[in-house]
Amino acid sequence: IAIENARLYQETDRRLRESMTLQEVSRLVNSSLEPEQIFQTVVERVASSFGYSMVSIYITEGEGLRLGAQVGYDPTDVIYFIPFDEGVIGRVARTGEGELIADVTRDADFLKAAPGVVSELAVPIEKDHQVLGVLNVESTASEPLTTADLDLISSMGHQVSVAMQNAQLYQDVQRELAERRRSEEELRDSEERFRGIFENTMTGLYRTTPDGRILMANPALVQMLGYSSLEKLAERNLEEQGCEPKYARSAFKEQIEEAGQVIGLESAWLKADGTTLFVRESARAVLDEGGSTLYYEGTVEDITERKRAEEELEQSLLQLGRTLEGTVKALAALAEARDPYTAGHQQRVAHLACAIAEELGLSEEEIRGIHMAGLVHDIGKIHVPAEILSKPTALTEIEMQMIETHPVTAYDILKSVEFPWPVARIVLEHHERMDGSGYPRGLPGAEVLLEARILAVADVVEAMASDRPYRPAHGIDKALEEISRHRATHYDPVAVDACLRLFRDKGFQLQGA
Repeated sequence: IAIENARLYQETDRRLRESMTLQEVSRLVNSSLEPEQIFQTVVERVASSFGYSMVSIYITEGEGLRLGAQVGYDPTDVIYFIPFDEGVIGRVARTGEGELIADVTRDADFLKAAPGVVSELAVPIEKDHQVLGVLNVESTASEPLTTADLDLISSMGHQVSVAMQNAQLYQDVQRELAERRRSEEELRDSEERFRGIFENTMTGLYRTTPDGRILMANPALVQMLGYSSLEKLAERNLEEQGCEPKYARSAFKEQIEEAGQVIGLESAWLKADGTTLFVRESARAVLDEGGSTLYYEGTVEDITERKRAEEELEQSLLQLGRTLEGTVKALAALAEARDPYTAGHQQRVAHLACAIAEELGLSEEEIRGIHMAGLVHDIGKIHVPAEILSKPTALTEIEMQMIETHPVTAYDILKSVEFPWPVARIVLEHHERMDGSGYPRGLPGAEVLLEARILAVADVVEAMASDRPYRPAHGIDKALEEISRHRATHYDPVAVDACLRLFRDKGFQLQGA
């Protein structure tokens, strides 16, 4: 009876100590929120409270388990990483079931980590059936492990799991708080930067309702429009009182309603004093979740000086063009002064050539070049003796050869003039023919400028329809018959067809005819 009472006393004392130890360990591990500190507290308290000489915790990481904390092992014997497919610890991590190995020599998976080990127990540290790690105890022959030890260590594994979850929650909260603080700081920094840009940029910034009411404008725009304050500017509705572009508002509306944005729209705004401000505006529509426009926001750049410079340049170019045309007309008059029978010929040829070019859809600039070339296409005749030009009878072969030099002479005169069009070459080639029978170089039509081919048709029609010193006028019908008969052989078929349409379908008449 005494022996049994002693055994019962020892058993009760052990359970009491286990219970107190579990409570103490629970209190200690739950008082810490650092995983590494929790692991070290557990292994040290378990070893000291229950007399285990070797205790370790392994944590799941990647394809195995890494050592989290240990006590009782010689540093040279410690295994720092165990794959899932190795050792008792790897097996417990795979199965999620605690194990007591009474004789390790009978277990093929046992990994020898310290000398003299005869038994081992390992229990999983789990959360929602997911193994977070393994709590492991190894013993020598002097301290055999029992099922009571397995139950105790299993309870301890549960305590470690709860502590790890608490620590993880704490770290998640801390991380979230840190992220939130960082986001708030970044937002404040961004707001400060935006405010600095908004307040100090020289570009005007605005936000308006779709009907033109100003919601926001930066100081640059207020100053640009000549107001003393944003409040003064906001008193005016941009749509109703002309502060929006006065002649391009429809373009702004059309673009922003169709594409949701306006990019680089140049327009004129009215300032507070009623004067004009030329601007370059870009804007976008900001929509609500339903797709309706909340407001417009955009930028405004003052381009008044640039616009004025462009206008001055445009006026200078117009004046230069008028000067150039006056010079060309003077040259034309010089040529015609020596040939009174062909007075007005060059002007009439230029007029007809431009009409043909327009009928063919050439650009305005190309037509201007043809006009200039037409006005001086016979300038080379100033080197032909006047008696030949005004000879009342048919010309001899030598006289014709002299006449045929006039395109080259004209080219030599005109090539040094910096026209914005190939005037010299047009004049040089206006007597070439599609079959290569023309002069001065006998070029086939494919190598002759289109402008020269157009001028050739106009030149022939005007010449035949007008009087010459050696013959009376053949009339327009004969002239049209000539270009029709030699269409595609002498004269460009496209230019011929356009000329025929002008006279026969559209009632065109030669100037002075």
